[in-house]
Amino acid sequence: MGRVGGELAELAAAIGEGLRTAGGAPPELYELARGMAHAGLSAELARAAFAEARARRPKAARIDGFVFLLGAALDELRLRGNGGSTAAKRELDMVMALLGVESAKGGAEPGMLMALARALTMAGLPPPTALQKAMVAGIDVAAHYSGSEAHPGKMQADLDKIAQELGDDPFRIQSEMAAMAAAFPVEHRCALIHGLALSANAEVRAAGLGFVLDPEERCALVALSAAREGAQRYSPPAINVARLVRMRPWLPQTRHAATDELIAHLRRTASAPEPAAHGEVKQWFTTAADGAGAQSLFALIKEGRMWAAASVLVKHGEGVCDAWVADGMSKREAAELAAQFIEEADAVEVTSDFFVQRVGDALAGNAEANPPPFGLVQVLEAVAFGPLPPRAVSPAAICEALLSAAPDDQIGAEALAHAQASAPRWRERIGTIDTWFEADETVEALLGPIRGRKKRVAAVLAEILPLRREFWAGRVAWTAAALRAKSGVDPILTPLWIDMALVARAIVSDAPLAGMPLMRLIADDTVRVFEGRDF
Repeated sequence: MGRVGGELAELAAAIGEGLRTAGGAPPELYELARGMAHAGLSAELARAAFAEARARRPKAARIDGFVFLLGAALDELRLRGNGGSTAAKRELDMVMALLGVESAKGGAEPGMLMALARALTMAGLPPPTALQKAMVAGIDVAAHYSGSEAHPGKMQADLDKIAQELGDDPFRIQSEMAAMAAAFPVEHRCALIHGLALSANAEVRAAGLGFVLDPEERCALVALSAAREGAQRYSPPAINVARLVRMRPWLPQTRHAATDELIAHLRRTASAPEPAAHGEVKQWFTTAADGAGAQSLFALIKEGRMWAAASVLVKHGEGVCDAWVADGMSKREAAELAAQFIEEADAVEVTSDFFVQRVGDALAGNAEANPPPFGLVQVLEAVAFGPLPPRAVSPAAICEALLSAAPDDQIGAEALAHAQASAPRWRERIGTIDTWFEADETVEALLGPIRGRKKRVAAVLAEILPLRREFWAGRVAWTAAALRAKSGVDPILTPLWIDMALVARAIVSDAPLAGMPLMRLIADDTVRVFEGRDF
């Protein structure tokens, strides 16, 4: 091993030991991993991890360090690739292919393969098929987690240990087990889900219910049938019925019949419902919609003397992507978190009505893609909301609702002309607008053969943006709705949200995009990003 490789191994060992001691990674370690991704060291990290896993005496701490750095580095490459970096996309593809090749070679100890697969899953990357096969070959996962007669005692002990480490929180248990399960082929994931549903631990069984929302149909149907089997062994709590009822509108039609049957069965056998203790939401926040269509919502909740924060991430075309609750915070910690959200993410205060409308619209997107995460159930319980069904809201409908509340003299033709002219200055107040540009293979294919900035901008306006009217009208309209939620109508000065609603309404109409300063700005930024992209 060369000097650089030796230094990397020493760094990985130190990181691995630190992770075990601290129980988590501090922010500076993620910064280090991101720096390695930018420096093109992801492939070297992958090779080093496999080399250590094949060593005669592999060091667990060193493997942990390599896997952490590699997972965080690949997550950075994924994010940069989604943001339009061609170099990041290519490097990510290359490293993922390398992981598949190294996995197929064999010889790596199974624990490292499981840790690597989990790191990839947490980074939003599907483990290569070769890695999944290598894990299955090295570990008898199906027998271990299926609840078979060979391993029921060990399985129960393992699940109890995981539950205890995660505070017997069914949402944390489900998130952890989902990350683990995603690393394996479908049949092994189904075996794990079946084992959760038959656990003697009530919180583990509750976690198993979360797999009704699994993206894989087979896994979800196993979760439904296994939950019924588990209910025949253990009296189900009423909260499980309420959670199923809450999740049912979010499920594909193919799961409705089995879900209805399970709900009916649980209602006959469930224990009596207990009064639920809920905190009080003190503030609601949201970010502006970014150029990828992502928007974060945030609630600050007072729970007795302690505080909690609930967050939901929504994204165009995907729906609700992430949802979580962090509790046990002091008032100071909660205030610091809210301040950070406002300062770093351009968040504005909104209302519960905005939260309901925005999440409901996002859930309609989930219906076209994948069900939302189980964490959304936890968020809605934390903010004491009832069922929240999918309900799509078009940009045109948002604009109509917003502008119907505005004075006539602030929404006419003269007001629209003023709003269009002022649009390039919006980014002075909303930094997120700097991310409003197009960046994907379609842009590269269109602009690559064209020479000259003006011609490229014209091409974006003529060929790409007309097909994206609904998308960009949605970004502007939802941002306008967020700004409107806690503000009123100034009888003298036109609020920014009215300007944005007027422009959004114009975008979604048939008006020529080339005459709209905001769309010219988006086209110009698209070309700027294309010309400045890295290879």
